[in-house]
Amino acid sequence: MSSTTNTSSDPRTAILSAAKDLFWKHGIRRVTVEEISKEAGISKMTFYRTFSNKQEVAAAVLTDVLDSSMQRYRAAMDSDAPFEERIREVVLLKHDNAQDMSDEFLKDVLGDPNSELAIMAHSFQEEHTKIFLADLRKAQRNGWIRKEIKPAFILFMLERMNAHMFDVAFRGMYKNSHDAIMELTNFMFYGLFPMDAHKK
Repeated sequence: MSSTTNTSSDPRTAILSAAKDLFWKHGIRRVTVEEISKEAGISKMTFYRTFSNKQEVAAAVLTDVLDSSMQRYRAAMDSDAPFEERIREVVLLKHDNAQDMSDEFLKDVLGDPNSELAIMAHSFQEEHTKIFLADLRKAQRNGWIRKEIKPAFILFMLERMNAHMFDVAFRGMYKNSHDAIMELTNFMFYGLFPMDAHKK
């Protein structure tokens, strides 16, 4: 592996960027402090002045990813776009997040359910679910979705929609992820009928 030139004056930023690239490729366990330091263009001494160990770096990388995901979610849900467009954006975001995290990284994060990283991930998921359900109830109060439908059912269906995005046969019917997500969310909101029929 060739050393990456460190263009950042902040060792923490350089370490996190290098660690994320390596974790995404190889997972956490297979990556060493030496490899992270080399990729970041810093010495091991600088690494240990910044982080105590590799696990602390992994926790910081996961925190950054989860925080970014929440910020993008809030931006989508707080926009002035029609609610169905906000939902499309949320589904796209979930798909992007799933694609962004490599299988190797996720396996190491979730492999031990009692690990610090697994607890962090599950805690975030629980909190995000509460926030999303609150947003759905707000949408019901505003008349953007039917008042009689259960928010938990909407959450369930959106999770199933996201699973479809990883179905090769389904994805093969569309040019890109955006078109596939548009189809799924339009079907969820409008079913088989033309959109204009719902406005009459």
